[in-house]
Amino acid sequence: MQLIYGGSFSCSVSIETIVPVPSCPGNEEEWRKAAKQKNCSAYASQCDDPDKLMYHCVVNEYVNGTLEVCAIQQNIVGGKKN
Repeated sequence: MQLIYGGSFSCSVSIETIVPVPSCPGNEEEWRKAAKQKNCSAYASQCDDPDKLMYHCVVNEYVNGTLEVCAIQQNIVGGKKN
């Protein structure tokens, strides 16, 4: 798997939290349940900005699967970080 690092916006512990999942949550309730189960706050102290480490569910690099990860929250608009 190819990992792309986000420079100063990343947290090295994120790599350790990557887990393939069959699908991402389909609504807010499912998202809250998945986020609680992932427990990203347990890793937050290992980041420079612990309050920004959050649960994410994303498409993998091959666009054929999904991954859960604890990563720094970022706004991405038009494929670029804001």
